[in-house]
Amino acid sequence: MNDIEKHALVYCRVSSKRQKMSGSGLESQEHLCRTYAAQHGYQVEKVFPDDMTGTGDFMQRPSLMALLDYLEARRDI
Repeated sequence: MNDIEKHALVYCRVSSKRQKMSGSGLESQEHLCRTYAAQHGYQVEKVFPDDMTGTGDFMQRPSLMALLDYLEARRDI
């Protein structure tokens, strides 16, 4: 039996106002990621949603930067 907990981080983003309003928005993405994680034995530790549209530079997305900072601080993940 494997007693090691598997943790996951979820990053969701929208790239357009249309996507934000459609069925592929942040809530839907998070739900799909959580479902996948549960089916594969992962415990979602934290979700990083980016609700900004219209930027081409991915390094300008606040939640992506927060995720990278989180990983830097938690090297045990």
